[in-house]
Amino acid sequence: MNYIKLSEDELKKKKISGTLRGPQAKTLTKNITSRIDRNPERCKDYYEHGYCGYGDTCIFIHDRGDYKTGA
Repeated sequence: MNYIKLSEDELKKKKISGTLRGPQAKTLTKNITSRIDRNPERCKDYYEHGYCGYGDTCIFIHDRGDYKTGA
């Protein structure tokens, strides 16, 4: 095999500029962020009629169940 011989300075410059070709290391961590843009209140239209005109873009919770307070 023929290898390209580079001096230390050339190697450093290529590493910094990103033009050095060869195996790339995988990232060991993944940063996952999520933001839920929901209002904790129940959607009045969906609760009363079973349909909401906003669909998936509605910021309210689509739930038709009754919740009882207490025991």
